[in-house]
Amino acid sequence: MMRRLALLGALCVLPVLNPQASAEGGGGTTEYKVTLAGFTVAGATFVSRIDNSAFTINGRIKARGIADLFTDFDATADVRGAVRDGRLAPVQYALAYKKGKKRRKFTVAFDNGNVTSSEVVPSKRRPKDWVDVQPAHLVGVADPISGLILPPNEGACPKQVSLFDGETRMELTMSFRYMRKFSAAGYKGEAAVCSVNFKPEAGYKKSDKDMRYLADSSGMEIWFARTASGGAYAPVHVDIPTRAGSLVIRAVRFEG
Repeated sequence: MMRRLALLGALCVLPVLNPQASAEGGGGTTEYKVTLAGFTVAGATFVSRIDNSAFTINGRIKARGIADLFTDFDATADVRGAVRDGRLAPVQYALAYKKGKKRRKFTVAFDNGNVTSSEVVPSKRRPKDWVDVQPAHLVGVADPISGLILPPNEGACPKQVSLFDGETRMELTMSFRYMRKFSAAGYKGEAAVCSVNFKPEAGYKKSDKDMRYLADSSGMEIWFARTASGGAYAPVHVDIPTRAGSLVIRAVRFEG
């Protein structure tokens, strides 16, 4: 469960980053609390920086609350790339996590929206019902962090987002529901509530019950808020249905 939490956390909790920032640089720090079935299980902090049309995002997800009593879990997620026409274009993405003595790292290299290389260390033997990633799955994708930071001219709730995290190719299909008030340290305003359908395309086990549950569920939501400087939209609240209860990732500090 904590490994799944790390991947979902890296997918859905994002820092504020304004792609329209000037050459003088910009960025911010965003903090999140992660709860499962109402219990705090993790905390996440992301620090972003943009300078001279290049960006970096560095994040850390760590067990907290009730989960800290049962597991030594720590994950880092990092991405860097360029800013092109107001959109983030990733060049390198990495997710590393440890749970006790177990460690695993995912790395992906991108070029103009296409994956040029990817590696998972240590590699694992694939089960018989594994859906292999094909070359077509590595075209027109982004990493799960910069892929959900939306340019201001496109608005919130994009119709479709294609993501690849080094192992799994996934599609998110969104639709706008309504606007609602949202506040966190450093922010007070409105957020666009989007319903989300999750679909794994490749790089997963067909019999994975958690993956199937999420794909079959209609209850996933992402709330997008706009930065104070009028820049990008970024998620401030994510509600993910799981077999163990609702996994909620909510910004408690939102700077931009």
